[in-house]
Amino acid sequence: MWKVRDPENGLTMNLRNSKDDTDIIIPVLQQILDDDIGNRGVWLILPGFGEPQLPKKIAWLWANVEKIRNTLPPSWFLFVFIAQYSEKASFFLDPLSAYPVLPRVLWCIRQHTPSFLGTFLREQMKPSLLHANIAAVLVLLDDVELEDSLCVRSLLQWMEVEDLHTISPILSRKSTSCHWFMHSQFKTPLQAFRRTNFVEMFFQLFTVHGYQKWWTMLQPFTKYLWGVDMAMHHQGFRIGILETMSVIHHISSKDKNNPTYTKMQQECTKFTNVFKQHIAFQFENLWISIVSSSKPPLIRRRHLVFSKPSPAMNINPRYPIQQAP
Repeated sequence: MWKVRDPENGLTMNLRNSKDDTDIIIPVLQQILDDDIGNRGVWLILPGFGEPQLPKKIAWLWANVEKIRNTLPPSWFLFVFIAQYSEKASFFLDPLSAYPVLPRVLWCIRQHTPSFLGTFLREQMKPSLLHANIAAVLVLLDDVELEDSLCVRSLLQWMEVEDLHTISPILSRKSTSCHWFMHSQFKTPLQAFRRTNFVEMFFQLFTVHGYQKWWTMLQPFTKYLWGVDMAMHHQGFRIGILETMSVIHHISSKDKNNPTYTKMQQECTKFTNVFKQHIAFQFENLWISIVSSSKPPLIRRRHLVFSKPSPAMNINPRYPIQQAP
């Protein structure tokens, strides 16, 4: 069941369909984009929301949505899709009338969804449901906090200038855990953008085509999304990381005593076997120095290949890549 809050009058609606309510509900919600000529929108997807640290996650959620909304073009709509997998999350997420009233923000909660990020994305957030006026899709984890430097307009601009499929800010040093490649590669502050071949998923902004392309990589067993980021480059993704913006990842899942962590590692191994290639994968950057983050003038480019080893990947999967519906 979906719970939806109308952005204009604050009404809460419980929407249910016996078969596949997503295919009906999302197109209905997006009809608001037909009302005015030139309306555009962005999907914000939190593919899992629940324990632990629910009170903190609620605070991050409110602040994140407000920051995203405030850094979008003023006339754009923000569609917030949340997969609530924890029963205790109902205490915080209901009623929707308690949500902050933000202009042109539509809250959509999928209640009691199984706790699998990839399953929710693959089964519910289908590219075929994107309205023609949706400009981008943002996938965000529930334990990520956006810092003040974050500006969605600038990220959209960089994707257009560099012809990217997806872009991400760096991970702040305050983060509990992330891949070393997601931290700033500079010892001293420097405004720079990097065109790269890898990005770890914490805050990942896609063009519509980029999201369609990424969604087709998700396999039936891709529950935790582990391993997907490593295969993107070999599927032709154009990826960027902007060092002028940062987010904080608060909760690490890398606990050897946690059964879920073991399942994540197993899924990553299975996914890398699907996309296995018999060459060593190396992290690569094409550096682009900039003067201003508001308008990105390109000054110089410098290509670097990092020597740290990582799992090999492949563009000839044994499993068929699903076609976008």
